[in-house]
Amino acid sequence: MKGLNVLQKLEEIIKQDFKVTQIGGTLRLEESEAKSYPVTILKKNGAVLAYNFDVKDSNTSVFPIFEPYFPNLTTISDYIVFYPHKDETLFVFVCNLKSDNTTGVSEQAQGGWLLSEYIVKTVERLLKYPNNMPVEYRSLIFTTKPSVPMTRFSTNVKQDAYVALGRSGLKSKTFKAGDDCFLDILCF
Repeated sequence: MKGLNVLQKLEEIIKQDFKVTQIGGTLRLEESEAKSYPVTILKKNGAVLAYNFDVKDSNTSVFPIFEPYFPNLTTISDYIVFYPHKDETLFVFVCNLKSDNTTGVSEQAQGGWLLSEYIVKTVERLLKYPNNMPVEYRSLIFTTKPSVPMTRFSTNVKQDAYVALGRSGLKSKTFKAGDDCFLDILCF
């Protein structure tokens, strides 16, 4: 029940303009600017909320207090997914859709992680029970770059270990864009 309270509060406080609509219990991650980019489907076994903050004029619509011309100030992930796995741990997946050029993925992931951390702490404050549900942050990178070693989805947790991403140390995995992604397998 804790996870549903968190999702309800997230839905109340984040503008609906950024919400990703679920189709048949799955989430579609799409690159709006590149129609040829493969769609990645996120599957899961419970309630989930996803937001796409990579929108037109995101410098001012997502970060209205910052100067939009300042380099890397408003760099952010394409999607942030909130998933209370088994109502025990809130997993926050910071998702980046990249083409062959994966430059800047670490900065985007860190920006998404910091924003999601602020959102989660705000929800905890509003629900008046900080740290009631453990929170785990993960970076998921989907790329079309063929030379990057991709992680296959498997039920073998040891085979699918995360790696630390850049200076942030955020746990990260890289996948082939267009492959289905099963969130429950990534909740460890």
